[in-house]
Amino acid sequence: MVRFGQASRILQVAHVVVRLFCVGAFPVACGSSDGGTDSREIPIVDSFETGSKKEEGTSKSSRTGSETVTGPGVRYTGRTDSSRPNDVSAAWPASAALIRFRGTGVSLVLSSEPGYGSGPDYVDVFVDGTLRVAGPLEIPAAATPVTLATGLALGVHTVEVVKRTEARIGTIRFGSVSFPEGGELLEPPPAARRRVEIIGNSNVSGYGLDGHGPTCDGGNPSSSANATRSVAFLTARGLDAELSLLAYGGKGVATNATPGDTDTLPVLFNRLSPDKATRWTFGRFVPDAVVLAMSNLDADIADDARAQAYGSFTQSLREAYPNARILLVTSAYSSDSYPAGGRTRSRLIETSKQVVALRRAVGDTKIAWYAMAPYADGQLTGCDFHPNAQLHAQMSAELTGWLKGELAW
Repeated sequence: MVRFGQASRILQVAHVVVRLFCVGAFPVACGSSDGGTDSREIPIVDSFETGSKKEEGTSKSSRTGSETVTGPGVRYTGRTDSSRPNDVSAAWPASAALIRFRGTGVSLVLSSEPGYGSGPDYVDVFVDGTLRVAGPLEIPAAATPVTLATGLALGVHTVEVVKRTEARIGTIRFGSVSFPEGGELLEPPPAARRRVEIIGNSNVSGYGLDGHGPTCDGGNPSSSANATRSVAFLTARGLDAELSLLAYGGKGVATNATPGDTDTLPVLFNRLSPDKATRWTFGRFVPDAVVLAMSNLDADIADDARAQAYGSFTQSLREAYPNARILLVTSAYSSDSYPAGGRTRSRLIETSKQVVALRRAVGDTKIAWYAMAPYADGQLTGCDFHPNAQLHAQMSAELTGWLKGELAW
């Protein structure tokens, strides 16, 4: 693990500093290679906000594709807030910034606003598609330039910065890009043609995945969370799809783990950031498929109440995404053997079948259910008896295979 204070150095004045501003908003001066400046607009390329223009006769919630982006910029994925220039925030796990540049290295100003959980926030950095071997980066509280890559062969490179931690740990802020070794920001990588949204809790977010559990030192340190090895992230990569991961530990569709907490997943679904009341604009990201992971927490309530809650949430999903395939999935984390006599897995499967049948009865044919093979002994060694990396990979392989067939991908 790399601690920022130990591994990062204070950057010298950059040869080229590129300040990022919202699309079409503010022109900035960008340093040229001869030390002069040329004035041009450097956009934030939020793949949610650069949706295609609505075609006549289509609903506002119809599938939006990304417009062709010309000129340099940074592409953001996940539910991110890019309302303020040079300050893009991301709370949901697996939210990411994609940077394409010409040069030998790149730095990015990063900071973290703490959540109610014990931090700090961490990100993984992928350089030209490969996870950096130095390990996850701890994000400083104050805005500070962080070296993402250095000493690369001179040429065109792509860097992806992915949030590993859940929103309860904190909100990451992405600032300006700079090239201490000299360089040039380029047009970002194109957006994936497919889009998938995965909704659930800690069983899909990578909670405790890297921990040595099931009882981890320090409880569940934020460094043990790893969204980039989660079933959600791996499945999206396997489908070659852009991911929106709406996952929050301790949350269910009908009930939550914390008594008195009424902010269930259907409540969070409407939010830009899960712990703030700002509403999400659904037209910014319209998925081809929505995977709703059935929550073990909901198995403890009456069958009728559970079916009603999932039926209501499924209706909300359909209203938000009229053309998406909706998939109710019982994960390998659900078992009938624990708690004893609880029939957790069977209850969730029964509910998913019931909801799908009711939806199809009213003419909704773009919905299905699926139950993964249950976990085996030794696969819940993440913190607090959560899925380990092996189980997440197993779930991803199974889910990816099923989704490819279900979606004809």
